[in-house]
Amino acid sequence: RLDPKLKEIVKAASVEGEAFTAEVVAEVRNLDARQVVGALSGDLARRHHLVEAGGVRQVGDRRVSRYWFSHGLFQRYLYETLDPVERVYLHEAIGNALEALYRGRTEEIATRLARHFEEAGSLAKAVRYRQEAGDAAARIYAAPEAVAQYSRAVQLARQIDASGDELTVL
Repeated sequence: RLDPKLKEIVKAASVEGEAFTAEVVAEVRNLDARQVVGALSGDLARRHHLVEAGGVRQVGDRRVSRYWFSHGLFQRYLYETLDPVERVYLHEAIGNALEALYRGRTEEIATRLARHFEEAGSLAKAVRYRQEAGDAAARIYAAPEAVAQYSRAVQLARQIDASGDELTVL
């Protein structure tokens, strides 16, 4: 029952996860961020009760508007309606948009970035962000998390090596 434009917004949001960023969705869908915030806070929240506003924060000089799906089932349903090819492209676009939004501060969201690039098949980037997440966990003495991140980075690096693709670990 959703307007096609609203449906495209929530489908892209579903790829980012149960919690998502309006500015990232705007970037992925080539829309103005104010339009996306208006749609999310307007029809999608008030009329359809699909999403809720989570708040706004500054990341460097950029505004980050967080929302979440009212229920995890909405997010999962929308995600499952995407075909596998569309999912790959959206994960890559979301990863790139998050990377740009958090430029210089990617450590804050390294695990999220790794997941999106892994789902997109961009394994070299996924390895890089798994390493970054492992480093961040090690710095705060979260050894089990650090080991999990480094282990996954090694698994992905082996996949790259087995496929013959070039791997550059930063």
